Amino acid sequence: MKSVNAKDLKIEPVKFISRDLFEICQTVFISNYKFKHNIRRVSYEAWKNTYDLAIVRSGNQLVAFVAVIDFDRMFRHIGATEEQLRSETHPLWHIDRPQELNRRQIELCWVHPKFRHKGLATRLYRYAIDHMRATHIHIEEDRVFDRIEYWQNLGFQSCSVYKVAARENDLPSLRLLLTPHLNMINVFPLTQYDLYLAFENRDLQMKLAA
Repeated sequence: MKSVNAKDLKIEPVKFISRDLFEICQTVFISNYKFKHNIRRVSYEAWKNTYDLAIVRSGNQLVAFVAVIDFDRMFRHIGATEEQLRSETHPLWHIDRPQELNRRQIELCWVHPKFRHKGLATRLYRYAIDHMRATHIHIEEDRVFDRIEYWQNLGFQSCSVYKVAARENDLPSLRLLLTPHLNMINVFPLTQYDLYLAFENRDLQMKLAA
């Protein structure tokens, strides 16, 4: 791959996700997930109907992308009702409704190894927030604790813990939100102290439910 100034690379919104592009993104997503045996492949139709994508190319080479999932579109796609989503028997029971309705989550931001540490990921995060209407991000715990100021500078103000993170072999993860924590259940300010409280609260809930 030729040496290219990452600052000169443009972010392009994808109006139509082709099957070839879907396969590339799906492969990247799975290869970047730490517990690959737990991940469930998303179908091409689901991607087209629930995800928005923005990419960065160097020539014809895909070097970075950000994927944003629209929960409202996802619920319509799978035909889930409010009552079903509140049932613990439903595979999406861990999503806190109605908080999630009409929210758009940054699902994955990926940058080719040769283009990392050049500001591309930050540009993609800002693009997702400013142009793709992302309201929050699902992210691993260890990517937040030591970089709280970075996420704050992107505009994230609060955090909560996914209930699904407590499942066996799953990676402890957070949801960082652009909105303040006021009047939201199990949502904490985005500080290191409050991050610890968030996980203690999750652990307590799981013990009480056991």
